[in-house]
Amino acid sequence: MVFISKSGNKTITISYFKIDSNYQKKQVDLLRDFIDNLLSKQNGFVSSTIHKGLKGSNIVNYSQWEGLKDHTIHTDHIVSLGQKSILSFATHELDNYEIIHTVGEDIMVTDQNKVITSIVYVKLNQKHQADFTNGWIKLFENVAKKQPGFISSILHTNLTGNKLLSYSHWEKRQDLESFFSLPEVFISADNVAQFSRTNWDTYEISHIREI
Repeated sequence: MVFISKSGNKTITISYFKIDSNYQKKQVDLLRDFIDNLLSKQNGFVSSTIHKGLKGSNIVNYSQWEGLKDHTIHTDHIVSLGQKSILSFATHELDNYEIIHTVGEDIMVTDQNKVITSIVYVKLNQKHQADFTNGWIKLFENVAKKQPGFISSILHTNLTGNKLLSYSHWEKRQDLESFFSLPEVFISADNVAQFSRTNWDTYEISHIREI
């Protein structure tokens, strides 16, 4: 199983794929082959997990590495000419991330558990990063963690400060939907929409590769 923790001291790379839903399965298969046959054989590799969005149009690949140098290896391989096949059906964004805040427990990722995974991917001008971060912390510390079914949530930022990713676990889908229906969440979403582009989806684990 894979642990996501601020104390883990790992280099994190996150690939976000936007894709036509007709090709999601094909894209997941190509990405799985790439991870198993190339990425996992690189020095410093710790783990890589494919998340398939239930809307059918999103894929998130979350990888952990030992040391910053190994992130360069990951980036070079995934965007190299020899690997264009994994990008055949999707637009793709890859960045190096760090964890900036955790609410609740460390996240345990396994294809055996039945928790609900919610991922919110945000693009914004870096001058608004502090505003978004403070709003997210306030919402999750004061509202989300008090809701039935909440387990944990971890906020990531890329190193240039223009992308953020919130990774959350809930016990049941109904718990997550109830949270998103709260007035506080609507107000927060309206505020964020003024200065960012946000994509939210519920995900299932399609593949996990570990050392």
